[in-house]
Amino acid sequence: MTPDGISVPQSFYAIHFVGLAVVMGTFGFFAYNKKFHEINKREGIILILIYAAYLGANIFNTFYR
Repeated sequence: MTPDGISVPQSFYAIHFVGLAVVMGTFGFFAYNKKFHEINKREGIILILIYAAYLGANIFNTFYR
């Protein structure tokens, strides 16, 4: 540990926490809204699109900020 602590960039709070909350909320909704407890193809595609948006936000933050 350093005396001043570890510096955490603002993007960690703006992108990673928000992304985690969106993915976990969506996944939980898809997994537990039916009696079968499975994710169908359409819901899987939605999760992949959310992940692509997350990656796009990280790329944008890395190169254009």
